[in-house]
Amino acid sequence: MTCPVCGGSQLAGHPAGWLAIDHTNACTIRDAEDQTQAADHTRCAASPAGFVRAATDTERVLLTALGHVLPTTLDTTVRPVTRSVIARTWPVFAPTGTTP
Repeated sequence: MTCPVCGGSQLAGHPAGWLAIDHTNACTIRDAEDQTQAADHTRCAASPAGFVRAATDTERVLLTALGHVLPTTLDTTVRPVTRSVIARTWPVFAPTGTTP
């Protein structure tokens, strides 16, 4: 899978999950992803076991690029892997850690 905006490649097997992508510096999706990850890191500091939130519009775009047909309501499960890496998963699609 590549980013539909900049063509950056998916980093297969990355501990952050399916949406770990090598975006270009000018990619608008990268900017949105950076903002989401910053908010998720802050929230993980308060909820070390992780949490569930609604999927962002950007996550929805990227998951569609992966080939998923998205339900109207989609939740993202966020959990810390290390102090600097968080993982986002969508259990509705497949077991954690698998890539379509």
